[in-house]
Amino acid sequence: MMTILNWSVKFQTWLRTDQIFNILNSQSEGDVDFTDWSAGGCLLLATALAEALPGAELQSIATEEIPINHVVTCISTHYIDADGVFTKAGILEAQNKENRSLCTINAYDAGLAFIWDIHCPPVKLHLLKQELAQFLTENPFPTQA
Repeated sequence: MMTILNWSVKFQTWLRTDQIFNILNSQSEGDVDFTDWSAGGCLLLATALAEALPGAELQSIATEEIPINHVVTCISTHYIDADGVFTKAGILEAQNKENRSLCTINAYDAGLAFIWDIHCPPVKLHLLKQELAQFLTENPFPTQA
């Protein structure tokens, strides 16, 4: 059985392949520009994961200045974003360093995401979910195996 660490490495590698990264960079009329999965594409990635992994839910990361700065997928005690799989303490430590701010994890609020200009384009979500389904067939999340 695959470990969480091994799955995390495979997931990060898959996420950064040209085929998958092109989904993030594809543009349709009205699309917002994303620069990376963790710089504009976090909600897209988190939503695809939350819809693909039974029992998963969206969580948001707040900084002292911004009430919703990042969106992650939470499944059981695991938090997933483009940088891999973390414990709660691990994701908070990483976000504290990245943002140079004391971060907290909160329930995801779609209204707050809209206000703070965090988007999930439907066409990109559809394409990502198709590719993610194939990845998860070949690499089931360890608690789902």
